[in-house]
Amino acid sequence: MCARPTALAEAAARLGLPLGLTRVLASDLVVQGLLTVSESVPPEVRLLRDVLAGLRRMT
Repeated sequence: MCARPTALAEAAARLGLPLGLTRVLASDLVVQGLLTVSESVPPEVRLLRDVLAGLRRMT
């Protein structure tokens, strides 16, 4: 599942596990050298504004 970069929240959702538990499991895998973590890239401001505008139109 994590052969490509995957957000931790997405991994938790796919596994059907709480985010906190997924963080602990991922941390253990990192310590064992079985998982690497890369720095997250913040989303573009325009994308966030578009999402917010779409959500406002839904209500």
